[in-house]
Amino acid sequence: MTADQIRPEEDVAGLRKAFEDHSRDYRQRVWRHRKKSGELIHVKVVSFNLEFSGRPARLGVIYDVTEQVKRPGKTRERTPTRVSAGRGSRGSSARIPHCNMLHGSAPSSR
Repeated sequence: MTADQIRPEEDVAGLRKAFEDHSRDYRQRVWRHRKKSGELIHVKVVSFNLEFSGRPARLGVIYDVTEQVKRPGKTRERTPTRVSAGRGSRGSSARIPHCNMLHGSAPSSR
């Protein structure tokens, strides 16, 4: 499934706008995802853009935060948070075996 297929229709325009950002900054935002059962859950997506095998890609880590969002006093994060992407301890040579490509499918890993 594509990223827009797992979101409610009213969230797709925001998703497409988020994909227009091609900076290398880390992004963090809470989205709604639709499970196979049709249930809507809240997820925190932490992602950043990179180049993978010469092609633009976005690497993301997704956390289910449905319970945290349901707690009284918690509000849904509506705006993305930017954090400058610095080089980690493994630097830019770290291997990323699997990632979702922004356009097309990911090349097979070696």
